[in-house]
Amino acid sequence: MYVYAAINQRKNWFIGGRRIRRIGFMKITLPDNVEMIIDTLTKAGYEAYAVGGCVRDSILGKNPKDWDITTSAFPNEIKVLFPRTIDTGILHGTVTVMVGKEGYEITTYRIDGEYEDARHPKEVLFTSNLQLDLERRDFTINAMAYNHQDGLVDLFNGEEDLENGRLRCVGDAQMRFQEDALRMMRAIRFSAQLNFSMDQSVNNAILSLAENLKKVSSERIQAELMKILESDYPERITELYHTRLLIQFWPELAQQMDQPFELDAIIAQLKILKQPQLRLALLFLGKTGGKEDANRSEKILRRMKFDNETIRKVKQLSYWHLVRPELEASYFRKMMCEGGADLFPDYFFIQEAKVQVLDEKNALCLKSWIQGARIIWEEILNNQDCYSIRQLAITGEDVIALGIKQGKQVGEVLNFLLLQVMEDPSKNEKEYLCHQVKEFME
Repeated sequence: MYVYAAINQRKNWFIGGRRIRRIGFMKITLPDNVEMIIDTLTKAGYEAYAVGGCVRDSILGKNPKDWDITTSAFPNEIKVLFPRTIDTGILHGTVTVMVGKEGYEITTYRIDGEYEDARHPKEVLFTSNLQLDLERRDFTINAMAYNHQDGLVDLFNGEEDLENGRLRCVGDAQMRFQEDALRMMRAIRFSAQLNFSMDQSVNNAILSLAENLKKVSSERIQAELMKILESDYPERITELYHTRLLIQFWPELAQQMDQPFELDAIIAQLKILKQPQLRLALLFLGKTGGKEDANRSEKILRRMKFDNETIRKVKQLSYWHLVRPELEASYFRKMMCEGGADLFPDYFFIQEAKVQVLDEKNALCLKSWIQGARIIWEEILNNQDCYSIRQLAITGEDVIALGIKQGKQVGEVLNFLLLQVMEDPSKNEKEYLCHQVKEFME
């Protein structure tokens, strides 16, 4: 249910029973289109501010990816003022204003009603009071608003928390997380993205409410998990373990982290790997490798609703990560045949990460092996050595023309030829391979 409510307390804010009007005159550079939208709303008699993450990032000296605008105007009033709009989430008060090819979300000040599922409010009330809108937001650093006329509106000391590198909830942390359980994951995510420490009240609230995360969809949890792994501090994933969030959606990894050595090893390797997919894969590398690790990783990734390409890559690395072939080209060609052409770059990155958790002697041995393996792999690529059936100088049609019956036997013959060529690339000549087919038939 969505209720329109007009509460006319313009710029009169009350915190803890006392009237507060905390406005700072910090200057934030607004994009021209954002400034135009705010000016249009203001000239029409409404309040309008940039709000949330864009204000936070601007104060931190970062370039915001998106600019969100909040206003006292109701959705139908917004639509009247701009020629091109999209009803992005009009029931929740959000209208997208199109300026050229760019879209800007404008949301009416609102109050969220009672939450029924630890994720969504039963009702949304639209209001004309900025304070009431800011009070419903998750963290103080995301509850600041700005326009050129008023400057920075910071009712909950968000700017101070930015300066101190501290993550605090707006109001009572228990209440914020009871409203929306995903906010607990967001707390860890922001700590990773910004390298902030969580206020003790935030940490305690997560510990007491961690089980509520089970009410959140796998897709939303996965999205926050990847944002942590994409951050400059991916090792903060261990905070998911310490706050008991991890065990709610990935108990297998939580059990692994119960071992102090495993926890330290994960932290050390995450700091080395740069690609988010490789960081994710690292968390699946077990003690056995092969099919057991590959099947286990696929099962967990599907449960967490990852895409097929991510599942393929992680399975691939889970299978091969313990394999260290002899430093001979034939072994590498066979590995490329089975693992795919794109296996080795990621495989080498994983091996280099493992160096970080080995003793000095074994680390030197692995470094030396990686160096030699890279040379062999690059030579295979540069020489265009054959490691797949499609690279053979003979085709299935050629095999059939030589007298092999169409069907399974054609594949058997081609695999037979491929094994010979991978041992000796010079044999990848059509005349030689045709001769081998004839011998196979005899």
